[in-house]
Amino acid sequence: MPNADVRNSKQVEVRLADCDMRPAMVDDVPAIVAILETGRELMAADGIPQWQNDTGPGAETVAADILQGWGRVFVVGDQVAATAALIPGPDSNYAIVEDGGWKVAGDGSYATIHRVAVSPAFRGNHIAHRFYQRLIEEARARGFSEIRVDTHERNARMRHVIEGCGFKRAGMIFIDGDRDAPRFAYQLFL
Repeated sequence: MPNADVRNSKQVEVRLADCDMRPAMVDDVPAIVAILETGRELMAADGIPQWQNDTGPGAETVAADILQGWGRVFVVGDQVAATAALIPGPDSNYAIVEDGGWKVAGDGSYATIHRVAVSPAFRGNHIAHRFYQRLIEEARARGFSEIRVDTHERNARMRHVIEGCGFKRAGMIFIDGDRDAPRFAYQLFL
């Protein structure tokens, strides 16, 4: 399943009319795991330690996301093009923010977006941006005041998507308190 060059996979051109977001289902697990694996490979090729050395999400995490109702897939036609988890807060990793801080608005309720990855076949079509927009729409419809997200400080691709969707950097967090796992933390008010 690993792809020799995850940056240069054959890409599919996408029409917006063919795109939709839906809850992930058990039948989606193999496709989701494959997409997450190619995301891990792409980060490794870029020198990003996130999801490396068996620390990234696998089939158990994907199944748990589905069971909890958190898993989402972005589909093009009948193909899973991207995956993410939309999780109601609070997130314990967001309790301490350095070099900034969270701003609070409304009732303070928030959702987090985690485990975002796009299939190599669909990269270059702004799928991540489109997917984020759908996730934002869902969070707004569910009544959350804001969305929080984080990514590794070296993950320029994801930072570009996050910032392009209007998220503002709130500071730096450390996953499970690990000083070797710095993440830029962002928030978007809905």
